[in-house]
Amino acid sequence: MDEVVALQALAKAMGVQTRYKDGLGKPVIVGPETLVRVCAALGAAVARPADAAEALRAHQSAPEAATLAPVIVAWDGMLPEIDVLAQGAAELRLATGDVVPMEHVGGRYRASHPLPPGYHRLTVDAGGRLQSATVISAPVQAFRRDGRHRSWGVGTHLAALRTARSRSMADLRDLEALCRWVGGKGGDLVTILPLLPTFNTPPV
Repeated sequence: MDEVVALQALAKAMGVQTRYKDGLGKPVIVGPETLVRVCAALGAAVARPADAAEALRAHQSAPEAATLAPVIVAWDGMLPEIDVLAQGAAELRLATGDVVPMEHVGGRYRASHPLPPGYHRLTVDAGGRLQSATVISAPVQAFRRDGRHRSWGVGTHLAALRTARSRSMADLRDLEALCRWVGGKGGDLVTILPLLPTFNTPPV
């Protein structure tokens, strides 16, 4: 088996995407170096494409483990059903500290209701071994103005803005001018990095 083909097969067996479409809709094939690094990070004994065939055989011959994925995405707050051959309790702790009850139906766990946006923590007793995962609850669609209007905006850094009045670095007046310009063109939003310095003592 060609080493690149073996590497792609290993990646697919480990749940790693080997191709995708970028933000402009252009198909992209993931390079061998990236696949090697990702598969190695997931536990495969692979340091170069030539190792892929042996790593694939080892992966296929290994007994299937009841392993919880390290990250689970709950699109629009809908947590997918969890199936890790769990034998004990499951706890879903929200970013707020509240606990969402988990229902155990047909050998699988599922959340009792949609999750609020944020980063949450799921802990499952899988055969006497505690496993945990980060649950990211995120919207499928970003902000969009009501109606048929197509929303758009600008993302920038304040230090990257340039105007006729600011010679080297923009200030809040330049930011205001940008916001007015975007609004005048029918845009909905302007996003930037935090403006103020932060400190490690409360209040941040």
